Amino acid sequence: MIKTFLDGTNWCATFEDFKNLEESPAGFGKTPEEATEELIKNRLGVAHKILENIKPEQEYAESLIQQVKDYILETQSSFECDFAELQYRKGYVRTSYDTKALDKYAKEHPEVLDYRKTTESKPTTALKWL
Repeated sequence: MIKTFLDGTNWCATFEDFKNLEESPAGFGKTPEEATEELIKNRLGVAHKILENIKPEQEYAESLIQQVKDYILETQSSFECDFAELQYRKGYVRTSYDTKALDKYAKEHPEVLDYRKTTESKPTTALKWL
């Protein structure tokens, strides 16, 4: 939640946990809306810089994880250590209607099988950080 208040001749916008200008973000403007926009712009700017700085490391970490996931898929096995668990999940084919009921109906009306749809779910992995 953002709070706005008049600070001298300018409006100030802060988050609820505001302590002081040295420790907490704030935005200033001629109106409450301008102050709020400035606060949000500042916070997004800081977040953007942090994300840009970690982007190469994040991409590298994702490539390492993908290598391990590829191995798990290839070997069809799961892996667990003290800080992560990587599960192999088998793929399957899914039919998009009540198979039992329509198969029973199709015995008397085989033309309905022309409209049967099946989709295949490929094997996947699930990574859980412990």
